Amino acid sequence: MIGIVGARVRRIDRPTSELLAIEIAAGDRAVLLVSVSAAAAGLGLVRNRPKGRPIDSFGGLLRKHLESSAIVAIESDRSGTRIVFSTEAGPLVLEALASRDGRGFRLANADGRRLGESGGRLPELADLPPVDEASVADAGDDLLARNASAAFDARVRAVRTALDRAITRSSRKCEAIARDVARASDVPALRAEADLLVAFAKDDVPGRAAIVVPDWSTDPPTERTIALLPSIGPRSAAARRYHEAKRLERGTKIAASRLAIAETTRDELLALRAALDVAADDEALTPLESALDLDSAPTNKARSSSPQSATRVPYREFRSARGLVIWVGKSSADNDELTVRVARPHHLFLHVRGFSGSHVIVALPKGGICDEATLVDAATLAAHFSSVRGEGTVEVQYVPKKHVRKRRGSAPGAVEVDREKVMVLRLEPARLRRLLDSENATPKRANAPGKS
Repeated sequence: MIGIVGARVRRIDRPTSELLAIEIAAGDRAVLLVSVSAAAAGLGLVRNRPKGRPIDSFGGLLRKHLESSAIVAIESDRSGTRIVFSTEAGPLVLEALASRDGRGFRLANADGRRLGESGGRLPELADLPPVDEASVADAGDDLLARNASAAFDARVRAVRTALDRAITRSSRKCEAIARDVARASDVPALRAEADLLVAFAKDDVPGRAAIVVPDWSTDPPTERTIALLPSIGPRSAAARRYHEAKRLERGTKIAASRLAIAETTRDELLALRAALDVAADDEALTPLESALDLDSAPTNKARSSSPQSATRVPYREFRSARGLVIWVGKSSADNDELTVRVARPHHLFLHVRGFSGSHVIVALPKGGICDEATLVDAATLAAHFSSVRGEGTVEVQYVPKKHVRKRRGSAPGAVEVDREKVMVLRLEPARLRRLLDSENATPKRANAPGKS
C-alpha cells in the first residue's frame, strides 16, 4: 500500500465539481480521491485517474500551487477533509467541506488567507482527526463507484429539467401558433361585413357607433347591425375589414407552415424524454445531452469601457438559437452602412413592413438556407428595434440582400425591396430575452464584400 503522508503530488484533476483526483507517488503511484458529494463524501485510493470534465479555473489554481508539492498531513471525518502540503512557497492547506452548511473546496496558506474557493463562501472547518490510511486504501473503488452514480444521476436530472422546460416552451408555442391559424375562421365574417358596408353605406361620414344594413344572405332577409369606430365612416370601416381579412389569410398560410415545424420539434422533444426514461448508462445519456446542446447557452458578456478598435461598428451583433450571427443596424445611417457595404448578396435582409426601424441581416453562409427558428429570431429583433416595438403582432418582410437596392439621393436608411416575403410575427417575450442576452458587446467589423 502506498503511503499518503510523505507522497509527492504529480497531477491534480477535477473529474466532477464535487471530486478531486490527486495523483501521488511514493515509490509507487496511486490516485487520492477527495469527495464532497452528498452521496459519497470522504477519501479513497485508486490505481488509475478517473475520467471526467476538463480542468476548470479552480482546478488550474490547485495545479499551479500544489503539483510537485508533498503531503505532510491529512485529517478527515464526515464533515470534511484537511490536507497540508509542503511547497516551495511554504505550507498550503486544502480543505474539502461536505456538510449541510456547505460543500466545496478551499485552498489557503498557513496563515488562513484564502487563495481560492469552489462552491461559494464556505464556513470554517473544525478540528479533524488524523486519517487511517488503510481505510482510505480500502474505500477507493466504492467511493469512485458512488461518485460516478451520483454524477450520472445529476446529469439525468439536468437533462430532464432542460427537456421539461423545452417541451413546455414548445407546447406553448404550438398552442399560440394554433390560435393564429384558427383566426382564419374570422375571414368570412370580415368579408361579409365589408361587402354589406360597401353595398348599403351611402356615405363615409364618421361619428356613428353602428350602422343597420339589410342582410340578404339569410332566408328570410334580416337586418344586421354592424359596429363602427366613431372616428371613421362606414366605407373606411369596410376597407379596414378587407385589409384585415387579407392580412389574416396571408398570415394563416405562414402560421400553418410554422405550426407544422413547431409540432415536429415538440414531438422530437417528447421522443427525447421517452429515451431519457430508459437511459441507464453514459452511452445512452450523452446523445441526449448533445441533442439538447446543454453547454451552448449564450452568456451575457460584460461590456468593456476600454477602446476596442479605431473602426466603428455600425451594427449590434446577436446570435440565433442555432448559432447564426444576426446584425442589427444602430441608426438610419448605420442601416445603409450595414446593408450596402457590410452585407453580402446571399445574406438575408429583414425589416418591419411599413414602419421605420433597424435593418436586420442574417449572416448566412454562402449557399446556406435560413432555418425557421433563425428566421423568427431575426424577425423578433427587427420588431424590437423598430417604431412598433411592443406590438403583439407585427408584419416583417424578408428577402435575400441581393434584392435590396439603395437609390442615390434617397433618405438615410431608405431602400427598395423586390421579391419580398412577409411573415406575421407573434412576439414571444422569452425568445426576445434570450436574443438580447446573446448580444456580443464588442463585435468586430465584418469585411465589406470583395475584401479579404
